[in-house]
Amino acid sequence: MSGELANWPRHLAPEAHSEDYVFCHLKQGAYGALASCSPLASILEDDGLSLILPQAEADREGLSYRGVFCCLSLRVYSSLEGVGLTAAIATELAHHNISANMIAGTRHDHILVPKADKERALAALKTLSARHLPEDEGS
Repeated sequence: MSGELANWPRHLAPEAHSEDYVFCHLKQGAYGALASCSPLASILEDDGLSLILPQAEADREGLSYRGVFCCLSLRVYSSLEGVGLTAAIATELAHHNISANMIAGTRHDHILVPKADKERALAALKTLSARHLPEDEGS
């Protein structure tokens, strides 16, 4: 690893959100739909609006979803133009057979993993960070 990426893995500092999240799709949705909800993210797609919502909000609104996810936020500052961080994380989680749905914020990255894999994902990311610590910091 070279450049900025060399420093990213050792400072990931993953933190798990306390809420469970689900992916929902509104076929006729547009931004502003479900204004009473607080989505983690929304994506306007050709065929509707995708929302990542707290499970409790989706249940309250009667929305359908498949799977429940945990959001892991990386406390490292990451540039939107940086190369390799997403690939390194996805590769590490794939080695542990953990699905990773990445979302880039303007300052931090967020990973949605199946709720059942939360602890294994946190451990894998902490291991990835530890592997990149200089020897004098790792002991």
